Amino acid sequence: MSGSNNFNAAGVTVNAGTLTLSGSNTYTGGTTVSAATLNINNNSAIGSGALVIGANTILDNTSATPVVLGTNPQNWNGAFTFTGTNSLNLGTGTVTLGKQSHRHGKWQYADCRRNDRRGRV
Repeated sequence: MSGSNNFNAAGVTVNAGTLTLSGSNTYTGGTTVSAATLNINNNSAIGSGALVIGANTILDNTSATPVVLGTNPQNWNGAFTFTGTNSLNLGTGTVTLGKQSHRHGKWQYADCRRNDRRGRV
């Protein structure tokens, strides 16, 4: 674990550096990442709370196997990139686009780069 992190029962906050979550976690307070890298390496890595993604965030799965998240609600509040080391399926949770993910009332793919491991959007 590196960067400025707060990991406790209330949730995880990553504002700098890189955090790799490899274990099965049960916290309910959510996972917030902004201007940092979050490696999600387990189907239950982010607990059961919301996944909040801020601007300039990198998501990845650096484990040896594909990861499929569950029904975590998600808030996409800025441009983020999935680097695609291994497959990462963000699950079936409700996605809410924050105001920074909109331009002139329309959602822009450039604002949220959800690429699969082959580089497709």
